[in-house]
Amino acid sequence: MIRRHWPFALVLAAAALLRLATEIAYRPALFYSDSWGYLSMAHGGGIVSFAPLRPSGYPLILKVLHWLTLTTVAQHLAGLAAAALAYATMRALNVRRWAATLAGALVALDAWAIALEQYILAEAFFALALMLAVWASLIARESSREIALGFAGLCLAAATLMRPVGLFAVPAWIVWMLWTRVGARAFIAGLTCLVVPLVVYSFAHSSVTGSFGLTQANGWFLYGRVGTIASCDGIDVARDARKLCQRPAAAEHENQSWFMFNRRSPARQAFGGISADSAKQARSNRILEKFARQVIVARPGQYARLVADDFFRYLRPGPRAAHREDQTVEFPRTARIHFDDRKTRRRLYPGLQTHASAPAGALRSYAKVVHTSRPLVALAILAGLIALALGPWTRDPRLPAIFLALGVAVGIMLGAALGAGFALRYMVPVVAELAVLGTLSAESLVSAARGWRARRASL
Repeated sequence: MIRRHWPFALVLAAAALLRLATEIAYRPALFYSDSWGYLSMAHGGGIVSFAPLRPSGYPLILKVLHWLTLTTVAQHLAGLAAAALAYATMRALNVRRWAATLAGALVALDAWAIALEQYILAEAFFALALMLAVWASLIARESSREIALGFAGLCLAAATLMRPVGLFAVPAWIVWMLWTRVGARAFIAGLTCLVVPLVVYSFAHSSVTGSFGLTQANGWFLYGRVGTIASCDGIDVARDARKLCQRPAAAEHENQSWFMFNRRSPARQAFGGISADSAKQARSNRILEKFARQVIVARPGQYARLVADDFFRYLRPGPRAAHREDQTVEFPRTARIHFDDRKTRRRLYPGLQTHASAPAGALRSYAKVVHTSRPLVALAILAGLIALALGPWTRDPRLPAIFLALGVAVGIMLGAALGAGFALRYMVPVVAELAVLGTLSAESLVSAARGWRARRASL
């Protein structure tokens, strides 16, 4: 087995060494502001607790793994597994070994992904769940299609319970099932395995918080997204939302986090911020969601430009997220916890000591060269769109797979732009799908070009 795939085995070995170096350099883990929210949920009362801002999927994993070092090791293994699945998917679709190895290397050796795996954040397992769903869907045999698509549905549900933006991968998956005519039983199996876990979780969430859904903060997030364009001009604002009309001048230049968490933001002034009181949080969330939707309806062009601007930032080099959000894809110079929650840290890890040592410098030098290439991301998406546009003439059997990889990758990136804005860590989880997309699309376009040349030569 290894003899047949030795080039990619060497890539995985190199990727494993890079991850081992990361574990040695940054002990026991790296932390971002979201890390403490996840850890607090994992180590609250019961199996896992509910919190307004995020669902409980990743905190449950933290609860099971328990130790910080074990968590980061598992996340590095998840990164290697995602790369291996991308390679296996391409080989199953008859991509040339060298091309599949090159694409797999782009996933396995990506410094942004390796750094992100060292953080206590959901992205590594989220990425693995997405790639498992794509892999299970594309390699499914007719005799076991119900099982494969059921597994894919479970993986998409798991991804959504880690990060709700996973829902934006679902439309492409459903269209793919209809396109490939998987059959009624397989289609129902897939949808059932997707929907049932989400519904069960939503009922459990409702029994504790009184709100049916995955979180109690979708209104806060949406308000934060439209904050820079939010005003009450031309909107029939309800009385309990009128404080949102009072905007500091600096608000026009801030991002989603400012509108959600800064003490000078209109939402904080009106409601006091995210609340642990479920009834109070449900009320503020409902008011903010209604107001944000009114803003979008009243200013659809401005909202569309806002979303398009952030989406296209993923496709060109240079743009960085505000307020050091992109630190999560970098190897830091020191182990100092920049985004600290002292109260939570002292409660959960009173003796926590973080370390940064050699080979941290070498990893930073490596990351300057080998990381996600945004021009390549743009080329992969463009090649996929061209391949699909030529589909009626080429009738390439790879087109459904190209559509699924494109739909999942763009769906997640677009979902982030619609509801959260721009940050590089939102793109990293779909690098595996982008690698599959780019490779399959390139082969499809090369095959189409050869076919056209052959037809012209025969005339």
